[in-house]
Order: sequence, then C-alpha cells, then structure tokens
Amino acid sequence: MFIQDIYVGIDIIEHDYFYKGEHGEKSGKRKRDITPEEVARWNYNKKVAYYRHVIQCNFASGIDYWVTLKYPKGERPDAATVRADYEKFRKLMGYRYKKAGKASKYVYRMEMGKRGGIHLHAVMNSLTGNMSKDVYEMSLCWQKARGKSDIEDMMAEGTREIPRLVVIDGRVDAELLRTEGGYQLLAEYLCKPLPGDIEKDLTKEEIKKLKMVGSSRNLIRPVPVRKTYTHWTMRKLIEAGPGKINTVPNLRRRYLTPGCIIDKDSWKVSVNPITGMSCLHFFEIRVSREEDKHIHIQRDQKHKGDRRTGRLSVCMDQGRRDTGHYAAGV
Repeated sequence: MFIQDIYVGIDIIEHDYFYKGEHGEKSGKRKRDITPEEVARWNYNKKVAYYRHVIQCNFASGIDYWVTLKYPKGERPDAATVRADYEKFRKLMGYRYKKAGKASKYVYRMEMGKRGGIHLHAVMNSLTGNMSKDVYEMSLCWQKARGKSDIEDMMAEGTREIPRLVVIDGRVDAELLRTEGGYQLLAEYLCKPLPGDIEKDLTKEEIKKLKMVGSSRNLIRPVPVRKTYTHWTMRKLIEAGPGKINTVPNLRRRYLTPGCIIDKDSWKVSVNPITGMSCLHFFEIRVSREEDKHIHIQRDQKHKGDRRTGRLSVCMDQGRRDTGHYAAGV
C-alpha cells in the first residue's frame, strides 16, 4: 500500500510517493535502529521541506523577491538590535502594503557572516509589481528602521536614478524568485545550521535568535492532498519516467495536472535506508493556459525588455491567492 501526498503551490505542484506503515514498512518495525545523526538529518530535511512548501504556496516566481538587508561595513549590531530593526522595517513596509490594498507576506532569517557581521534575508511579496519602485520603498524603510537619514535627502545630492536590482544606499539587495529546484536551495539557505566556530562565541539566546526562521501569520500553511493506493504499485510510473510522461498523451492524462509538465531534474527515485522501501519525489511546473480545478491561467503577450518569458494572469481557487502576475518558464 502506497501513499501519495500532493502539495499544490502557485507555480509548482509537488508529489511525494512512499510506502504506508507505522515506521515505513508493513510490519511496523524498523529494519535497523536509527542513529542520532540520522534523527538530526531527518529533522533538518523536514524543516527544509516545510519552508519549501510555504514558499511554493505563498510566493510567485518572477514577481516576488529574495531580499537581503545589510548594515554598513564596520557596523556590528547584536542579534537583539537586528531583530528590533527588522520589526521596525516590517511595520513601515506593512503600512505601505496596506495603503496599496495588499497583504504583507514574508519569511525571514538572520545570518552571521564569516567576520561576525549580522544581516537579514527575507522572501517578500511584491508591493507595486515594479521592481525599481519596490526596492526604493524597501531601502527607504530600512534606512528609517535603522534611524538613518531619509534616502530622498541622500539622492538629492546625487543621481535621481534608481537602479533596477539593488543599491540605492548599498544596504538593500533584491532579486526575483525563480522556480529552479522548486525553491529547495532557497529553503536550505533559510534553514541552514550555524557554523560550529561561530556558535562558540555566542550566548544561548543569540544562537536561538540566529537559528529562528520567522514568518507572517497570514501565510498559507502547507496541507497535502493525500491519496492512498491499496492495489497499485509505483512500477509503471517509475518505468515511464518524466520524459515519456511529459510527451505521451495517455501518460499525461493519467499522471499530470492539466497545464503542467514535470521538471526532469526534480525526478528522484530513492530507497529509505531505515526501512528499505522505495520512495519517489518530483514536482510539476505550471506552463500553459489549460484550466484545472485549482487555477485559471490566462497568458499575456511578452513584454518588451522583460527578462521573463511572459506573464500569467492567475486566479487561485480555495483562497490560495486572489490575483497577480506570475512568470512562465515556457
């Protein structure tokens, strides 16, 4: 008996197949004892998977941002100060989102660099849909949160041009999210452990704050759609592989969501080292205007000068997302 868990996101639909059992096998007994290192690795992988699904459900490729908030060279605030500055930044940005009629969504994590300087990483939803304007607003709020002079005063002395990607004052970096890897690397970066040599010089309270991944309360939390198969095996699915499933009409109708294709790099067949049972993981990427019960997609024409391949007008069912534009990697 196998179980299929389906996580439906904005741009990605993720599938996990595994054997049903109390400990992963039919008898409910482990094949061997689990070591403490394996428990730690399992907990880490579970945390990474959770935040990967959170990002998939709430943020859109090609529209929302991966943001880095930095301090000037030589400025070394402690973890409590950085946390307080981010709270001010969040409130200032929240006012702008509210004024624009949108909800502020974010996932963030503090990080300590090799030389001991602390900075912040965050996944944030778009404010205006214009990257230059959004980075400008972020930079303005980050300046004010740190108690510095307004950016308008600084820009009055020099150029009024706002760079597309980064650096009005050298403290805010931003880039568009990309679907490559289903946000796996992004989730790993948010959840990565602290280096051992850094932990030695920190208090327990500082370690706790640096390891914490924070998020807004209004995020959609991942809840899988679970299917159980009692008279079915994964053999035909594994033998077909992503190549045939993406191209053969009968297999597409059987295994794929309408309007999606399987990312070939995401196809992973493995064996659970504890139970000895097989597992399968892959995800689909939304690429076409076909409709299904989860999403309605309408393609716009390619925009001149836009690095993206096009825009998708999306309306999510079941309260997943109201409206927006999302990049299509066609």
